[in-house]
Amino acid sequence: MSLFSSRAMFITGWIDIGDKERLFALLRRICGDRFIASVSESRDPGAPVRLTNITLLKPFELIVKTMGMPGTDEIDPTPLAALTFVLMFGLMFGDLGQGSVLALMGVILYRIAKKKGDSRSVIGQAGAILIACGISAAICGILYGSLFSSEHVIPALLFHPMTHIMTLFSLTIVMGACVIAVGLAINIINCLINS
Repeated sequence: MSLFSSRAMFITGWIDIGDKERLFALLRRICGDRFIASVSESRDPGAPVRLTNITLLKPFELIVKTMGMPGTDEIDPTPLAALTFVLMFGLMFGDLGQGSVLALMGVILYRIAKKKGDSRSVIGQAGAILIACGISAAICGILYGSLFSSEHVIPALLFHPMTHIMTLFSLTIVMGACVIAVGLAINIINCLINS
């Protein structure tokens, strides 16, 4: 938010406390020594949230943002979302050929975004997610012995899903129960943090 006149400007907003010196350096570059800055180091529950994850997990922030941003006093679910999304995708879509095609399409999308100069754009993030999911599907395709929906071309390292459908069904139910249990545990931790 800002108010200004012909001689002065009043700006208020939020920054990470670690960025305070960068803000002061920027103000000195623009205003010289003609500014007054007041920084409150207390947490504001109404402040917007900026997710800070490692580069490998950054694309999966897109998935978290579509479900709703965590609050300032909540655990960032991006690592869990990335792990479960990629793992579940691979288990459900396990095929070496189709997974490889998806990974290739992800590389193409990522390169298009990089060529435009913004690999962090939605296209770049979607490309990175497709790469991870395609690799997961290809690995599961090797385990399932599935190549372009044919289970007779390569041998299965684990089992063929079409002949052992109940095994796959049981595996996905157990994984789903584990994901729900971890989600409930994170919710309990968030409640304890906020109480």
